[in-house]
Amino acid sequence: MRCAPIVFSLAIVGCSSGATPTPTSPAPVTPVQLAGTWTGTLSFTFDGQPYSHTVTATIGQDQLHLTASMTLSGDWRGSLDGTLSAPIVQAQLPAHITLDAPSNQPPIRCAAAFDSTSNVVVPSMTFRVDSVSFNPCADTITNVTLTLGR
Repeated sequence: MRCAPIVFSLAIVGCSSGATPTPTSPAPVTPVQLAGTWTGTLSFTFDGQPYSHTVTATIGQDQLHLTASMTLSGDWRGSLDGTLSAPIVQAQLPAHITLDAPSNQPPIRCAAAFDSTSNVVVPSMTFRVDSVSFNPCADTITNVTLTLGR
């Protein structure tokens, strides 16, 4: 009867390949696609008066990274650069936003920049900041809201 345990042991070893199974990796997630043309508004307060500009933004996307060039009414220009918090429509977009505006005192261009995070990205994104200062103009706008939608 000594043969039975040996035969049984060999059968178990023969059935076991010794290789560990290869874990399956999750399928890559394709980020929500935001590239294209967006429109919206930039609203703010300056010297106690409310102002609003229409905005057309062309957004480019590389995976989660977004860049945009913006054309605003009144000869304003802007840009946006940020990285989505997740590849889903409920993602937020922390972004660096720059504004370039004309000034008539003297006739020069003034620049400003701020960092803000959008609420969600689809169907629209809204960025808010309390105040933004322009250089070299020394002007400050308050209650700044940039909203973009498809």
